[in-house]
Amino acid sequence: NDLRPGDATINFLPHFHGFGFSMSLGYLIMGLHVFIMESYKEDLLLKFLEKFQVKSLCVVPSTLISLAKKKTLNDRSLSKLNEVVYGAAPTSKQIVVQAKQRFQIQEMRSGYGLTEGTIVSISTPLGCVKYSSVGKLLPFVDAKIVDIVTQEPLGPNRTGELCIKGDTVMKGYMGNAKATEDTIDRDGWLHTGDMAYYDTEEYFYIVDRLKELIKYKGFQVAPAELEALLLEYPGIKEVAVVGKPDLLAGELPNAFIVTDVGANISEKGVQDYVKANASREKQLRGGIFFVDYIPKNATGKISRKDLRKMLATTSKL
Repeated sequence: NDLRPGDATINFLPHFHGFGFSMSLGYLIMGLHVFIMESYKEDLLLKFLEKFQVKSLCVVPSTLISLAKKKTLNDRSLSKLNEVVYGAAPTSKQIVVQAKQRFQIQEMRSGYGLTEGTIVSISTPLGCVKYSSVGKLLPFVDAKIVDIVTQEPLGPNRTGELCIKGDTVMKGYMGNAKATEDTIDRDGWLHTGDMAYYDTEEYFYIVDRLKELIKYKGFQVAPAELEALLLEYPGIKEVAVVGKPDLLAGELPNAFIVTDVGANISEKGVQDYVKANASREKQLRGGIFFVDYIPKNATGKISRKDLRKMLATTSKL
């Protein structure tokens, strides 16, 4: 990826989070200059990318979406930028392709990991064009996909819970034997809580968090899938999908939408778009809220807990 000692990068991700800490550490080991931003400010980031001639940048999906849709992005001279690394949540292929085109860069790289597995377990190799994939297993890491009910291993292109095993897996949660037993089974497999699948070439794909799946009348709806679809709708800047409690159906898919400045978007237009492009169980029966912003936590992930607090228990079948 043409990174050399003395090249520059910027990290605005918090260092109490594995992604931010591991990237800074990795860049320092490579001999790069790491510029630390106290917090994420989009215009300031773009200014620094140009000023310090940054070659590699790490982002979370919400930041990637915002940058890919920013109209003034090409006003900056970012010719030195060679790669963007994204992770921490599922990212749609459409957004990745759009970002690659807007940045005019060679590499868009992703990966997957969690603290319990020593940060990174899966990473995309250089030159990978499977933009919706998080990549292949790193050396000394094993993985399997299991059925969430039977716990039986699943083959290629079948979605289930991702489990990993290897020397990088933690020994357990300190002082909490129950939590350890619930996470690592007797055979040493760490159950990640992430729904995923792998293809015939052993590239892995993250669908969503198991606990984030919307349960509609026995169907499991992945918020990330609906969010990726909605982001393709003209005028939608940001979106978050959560399950709205319902006495009859269990949960109803509900969308919170931030529009571009000046965009004229109606709820009916969005609903008709989803009806034409998504299956019956994925319809936004919980409704649509147009909001000024999507709440996020310190790592830039959507704070679905805050969004759920805004929803009342009503039925809208």
